[in-house]
Amino acid sequence: MGAYKIYNMQGKLMGTVNATSPQEARDAFRLKHKEKAFYIVR
Repeated sequence: MGAYKIYNMQGKLMGTVNATSPQEARDAFRLKHKEKAFYIVR
């Protein structure tokens, strides 16, 4: 498990997600938010 920081395309921190992989972090974030474009930083 690791904490992944989620940023939107404007570089604003949207939140953090605990997940085992970037894919899992992305999926978990998509379920909670409607944001389509974002990137993940470990």
